[in-house]
Amino acid sequence: MNTQQTTVPHKLLTIITGLFSLAGLFWIGYAIYAVAQGTNIMRLSSIVGFGIGLLFIALAYFIYRKKLWAFWAGLVLLVLNIILTLADKASWGNFIYLVYIVVLFILLFQGRSSFKQMPVSQ
Repeated sequence: MNTQQTTVPHKLLTIITGLFSLAGLFWIGYAIYAVAQGTNIMRLSSIVGFGIGLLFIALAYFIYRKKLWAFWAGLVLLVLNIILTLADKASWGNFIYLVYIVVLFILLFQGRSSFKQMPVSQ
């Protein structure tokens, strides 16, 4: 019974890490698409999108390492993504992305017990 309790959070953490990485790859793909559009606003958008993609991938790594700060940074990033997606124009793509980010937020919140405050060395 004890092995199941330690395995389930690890599986959940692996799923969360994979979904964070996938979101990062989505944003990097968006950045490449924005560069191909060629307008100045799309180039700026591509820089922002590339940065968000790298942030998602970096957080995936640190979430897998069970860093408490990465858990909180991940929640903040997801909440900001939810707000920005709701503020954007309505489309099927935005709806699908919104569902994806909300599910990821719920999964990350479910896995919060994996992140423990590390004792401060004196």
